[in-house]
Amino acid sequence: MNALQRHHQSRVEKTRQEITDAHKRMIHKITRVLAPGFKWTKANLAKEAGIAERTLRDRDANKNLRYEKELKAFARPKKKDEKTSLQKRNAELEAENLALKKKLATLSGHRTP
Repeated sequence: MNALQRHHQSRVEKTRQEITDAHKRMIHKITRVLAPGFKWTKANLAKEAGIAERTLRDRDANKNLRYEKELKAFARPKKKDEKTSLQKRNAELEAENLALKKKLATLSGHRTP
């Protein structure tokens, strides 16, 4: 029985390492399984890690998520990525606004009273 427990414990540690490695590959956009432009989802994390999606939601004997630490780390870059895209969109809108103001100034300067 002790050998079986050691086997299961090593399996959990190996899966934890697979999730962490897949997460790092996704951050650096150098994935093995996912196509470029992938969506930042738990399903894609599972695919990249080579595990079942259900495995990410596994619970231990105390009803705690077995891979909670890895899932929390996974959620952080997603929020950072969303913030970056919002900042990029804001910059685009500001540039467009400035261009429209310049065009309006040019057009109003050409009017004859």
